[in-house]
Amino acid sequence: MWNPKVPEIVNRFKGEKLHTAKWDHSVEVRNKVVGVVGSELSAIQLIPTIVSQVKELHSFQRTPTWVIPKVLDIAYGKSLRWFQRNISLLGKLDR
Repeated sequence: MWNPKVPEIVNRFKGEKLHTAKWDHSVEVRNKVVGVVGSELSAIQLIPTIVSQVKELHSFQRTPTWVIPKVLDIAYGKSLRWFQRNISLLGKLDR
C-alpha cells in the first residue's frame, strides 16, 4: 500500500487535513479558508478546481511551478491524432 508523504508542518495544523492522493469527497471546502501545501501536479490540478468555492485559498510551496495557460481547448478527433502521430512537426508544435 502506498502512503503519501506529508510535510511535518502539516501535523501541527489543527483543522481538517486532506491529501490529494487520498481525497475524502465528503469533506466540504465551500466557504472555508484552505491552505494547499505543495506546488506540483496535485496542486496545479486542485487549486483551479476549488478556488472559486473557498472563502480564502493560501498556497504554500518551496519552489514555484511555472504553468502556461491553455491557448486552445479543442477536442482531439481521429484526424488530428493521426496528424500528431505521423507529422512530427505538428506534434511538436502542439506540445
